[in-house]
Amino acid sequence: MSQLAREQESFLDYAIEEGAFKLGDFTLKNGRNSPWFWNAGSFVGTGRGLKLLGDAYAKIIFDNKGLETDFVIGPAEKGNDISSATVLELYNYYAGNFNRIVDRKTPKYHGEATQESYWGNWFYGTEPQKGARIWMVDDVLTTAGTKRDLLIKLSKHSKLLTYKGLIITVDRQELNDDGISAVEEFSEDHMDVYSIVNAQEIYSYISEPEVFDKLKELGRAKDGDLERFKDYLLTYGTDELKDSLEAK
Repeated sequence: MSQLAREQESFLDYAIEEGAFKLGDFTLKNGRNSPWFWNAGSFVGTGRGLKLLGDAYAKIIFDNKGLETDFVIGPAEKGNDISSATVLELYNYYAGNFNRIVDRKTPKYHGEATQESYWGNWFYGTEPQKGARIWMVDDVLTTAGTKRDLLIKLSKHSKLLTYKGLIITVDRQELNDDGISAVEEFSEDHMDVYSIVNAQEIYSYISEPEVFDKLKELGRAKDGDLERFKDYLLTYGTDELKDSLEAK
């Protein structure tokens, strides 16, 4: 019997159906070979997927006392899709008309940005003023490079912004080759990190026979993949993740 909240189950069911989650052989951004892969890009390709993303991110902001005066931003490109879905669902379900900042992947110096300052060259949307509270959203956190780059860009606009948290779809609960958790490091250096689901919750859910059978039927897994997934988590996982797996 799953211990996940119903919205988490719906989120993972969609991820399995659309191929956002799969087991196999993959290479991560940090170069590590992994038996599991998460691609939130599968969510942004449909209205249903975007709504599920927006619902989940909006709930985390609401549950953590987000204010209507807060700002939401995600690093280009995928983070822009997620920030859009998030503010829409905050408005639809929580009556919160949150502000949105759009990150440009490359600076713009023509059109409306011809005479602009640093802000207009690198961002558009609602411009945050001194003391503004910022929620950052993105799909995953592997090396945190894109998040740190975005913080540097925002600091060049204003060093007087407050960061409420980073929200990601999945916390891999994984240590890098130096034995450091990217999520924990980012939390200590910059802001709290929240996730819709984590690796332990994913493993627990797909361990249910009917869910794993569905993965195999869809070609997202094969016999032996679940054991490889667990071995990988026990090898590279955080102490908290290892303890939860070994307790089962």
